[in-house]
Amino acid sequence: CIIPDEGMSFINIDYKAIEMRILFSVSRQKDVFMPIQDGLDVHALTYSRLCSKDYADVTDAERAKGKTLNFGICYGMSPYSLANRLNVPVLEAKEMILGYFRAYSDVDRWIKSVRRDVKRYKRIRNHFGYCRNLEEEFTKDYRTGYRMAINGHIQSNAACILKVALDKLMTLNDPRIKLT
Repeated sequence: CIIPDEGMSFINIDYKAIEMRILFSVSRQKDVFMPIQDGLDVHALTYSRLCSKDYADVTDAERAKGKTLNFGICYGMSPYSLANRLNVPVLEAKEMILGYFRAYSDVDRWIKSVRRDVKRYKRIRNHFGYCRNLEEEFTKDYRTGYRMAINGHIQSNAACILKVALDKLMTLNDPRIKLT
């Protein structure tokens, strides 16, 4: 266990569901912004929308399925992989993914646009200007290139947001703040 120096404290900065927030933001899936800002859990919300179930009635197990699906979309998970993770038939997993894209049609459009761009340019560029070349990955297996493009876009934006937050924290010039 690490104990902070006298007069110092540890802080935990948790960007709750940052990947989902980024996905919904870059895709401009606006109907999700207010529920998340109002404190609704994005994973329970996803399950609720996919299964036409009242948000308040979503169980922990159902929320976990929504979370697996949300992150599966972020990471470009195939129906086979999703089926394996959820222990459901592949056809059911495929229907879940299709249902996700019906519920979040702007996410579907964004993913398709990222795939078009990476197919053409073999790279991604996030909203902060970070660029990653995916030519090698895309050439080896286009599915890997597509997955890395979607995930890389989301993860690189998350990393840049964290960097901006840490930079702002450092500009406070508070002697109690020491990043190591």
